[in-house]
This record gives sequence, C-alpha cells and structure tokens, in this order.
Amino acid sequence: MLTDVRTNIIANKEYLLNARVALYPNKLKPKYLIDRYQKNEDQINNLQLKDYNALWGGEGAAARLINYLNPFIYTIYITERQGEFTLKNRLKKDPKGNLILMKKFWNFEDTDYPGMTHPILVYADLLATGDSRNIETAK
Repeated sequence: MLTDVRTNIIANKEYLLNARVALYPNKLKPKYLIDRYQKNEDQINNLQLKDYNALWGGEGAAARLINYLNPFIYTIYITERQGEFTLKNRLKKDPKGNLILMKKFWNFEDTDYPGMTHPILVYADLLATGDSRNIETAK
C-alpha cells in the first residue's frame, strides 16, 4: 500500500504544479506586490540586485535562463530593504511601469540559480501575464 501512495504523489506532480501555478496570480502575487516603476532597459540591466538580496523573476529571469525572450516587463523580488533600493536606483512609481517590485515571500537560499528566483516561480510569473510569447517561453 505504501508503494501506491508514493506512486500517486509522483504521478500527480504535474497536476499539483499546475494547480498551484493557476492560483498564483490571484491568490499570492497581489499580496506581495510592492509597486510598479518605469525605467529604460539599460537602467534596469544596471540595477545592483545582489547588494539588496534581490532576485530576478518573470521575463527578466526567463531571458537570463534561456536567452530566448526579450523582456517587456521586469520583475524583481526583494527582501526588507525595498525603500533603500528604490531611493538608490531613483525609481519613480508608475502604475503602468515596466518594472515590478515584489516582496520576496520565501526565506531560503537557492544556490542553483544565482541572482534569480527558482524556475517554478519564473514559470508562474510568465503564465500569470497571459501574454502568448510568455506562455510559449514558459513551456
């Protein structure tokens, strides 16, 4: 009987992932949104994330992981130093801005993907946009 339980867990892995990813944009993501800002691509690519324990997510991370996507919207996950980060980088709030700052909602280090969130979160961010090019990249 124990073997059957383990088989079911492994067999349902994809279903469980997709169920969690489907809930992400409406249940979890809005709780951790800090704000949106506008910066040009060169300015965004020169942000010093490491100094603030910040990580690339979404399109920015996907572009770095697979070098396939040209980001329109950049997502950064950051810990407790958001105010200092926004001041240092002269970020100006813009509700339609191309830079989304999110509060980092996990408290463990993932050394497999330096400077980026885990690919599952990148996947969830890409699917949450509903944009066909991001969905293609996520797959």
